[in-house]
Amino acid sequence: MRLLELPVLPHQVWALASGHCGMAEAIKLAERELSARRLNRIIVLGADSYVDPLSLDWLAQRRRLKTPTRQTGTVPGEAGACVLLESEVSARTRGAMIGGLVEATGLGVRADGKRPPPTTMGRALAEMVKNALPGPQDEQSFEGELLLDLNGEDWKAQVWGYAQVLLAEYLDLGRLRVVLPCESLGEIGAASGPASVCLAVGGFLRMRAPGDDAMSCSISDSGQVAAVRLRRPAALRSHTVARS
Repeated sequence: MRLLELPVLPHQVWALASGHCGMAEAIKLAERELSARRLNRIIVLGADSYVDPLSLDWLAQRRRLKTPTRQTGTVPGEAGACVLLESEVSARTRGAMIGGLVEATGLGVRADGKRPPPTTMGRALAEMVKNALPGPQDEQSFEGELLLDLNGEDWKAQVWGYAQVLLAEYLDLGRLRVVLPCESLGEIGAASGPASVCLAVGGFLRMRAPGDDAMSCSISDSGQVAAVRLRRPAALRSHTVARS
């Protein structure tokens, strides 16, 4: 913050240690601060690296790396992603372009920090997604894309597999577009949540998203699961925004 020289007070800076689910926790925090009108805007920054020697050694010792003899491991990556959150009223007042609307956020927290079995996490993730979906009274069904932080490891695939079975009657999984950022970025840890939001909003702005909705699902090593539902603003549904 000192290097950026931004007019941000020290007590208005939060450090979240939630790994892959950090974006969902940051949105919850932002909702609290914005609703109380203590802040007008909140910057969410996610940065992580799995390619430093310490992380690589940790992954290798636990046989979590993808290698020529192990095809279900992860490929380390590193990334940073930044998102600006503010109320819709505030954004419209200052004439800002709104790239996406946060419609719902679900965060399942495990108190002891220990990762439960994939079946338990799958049920928890399915519950988070169902809670984030439009209610029965909403005529607009969920149509768009799912952004998953699957990283090539068996346990994460199993978590999503169990969740997928439980979500079959709530989502048309055959029609939704599934996006796996790790295919391009590798395992980027805490940056995966903000990166998924950026990818979803980029799709809204460039009219590449298959629908007006996006759902980012996160599965953390500590046992947390999260779901964030985004929606394309009405202004973008009828006008194509040029690539910036």
